[in-house]
Amino acid sequence: MDLQSTVTAIPRATPIDGLDRAWTWRLHPVLNFAGALTADGTRPLGILIAPCSTPSVSARSVPRPLPPGSA
Repeated sequence: MDLQSTVTAIPRATPIDGLDRAWTWRLHPVLNFAGALTADGTRPLGILIAPCSTPSVSARSVPRPLPPGSA
């Protein structure tokens, strides 16, 4: 599976300024989503889900990558 193509195909997915392979999107009326991939684009680093009342969703630091095969 090409994770970058999958994420960028999500309606209204937009890149997060200053971060490679990181996007934010809104699929549900009350939730904002943000996700990022590893530098090589092969594994997810994480997904953040926040209420829309949050003024903006930003990723400044991301937890360490998931072990291979856990995603």
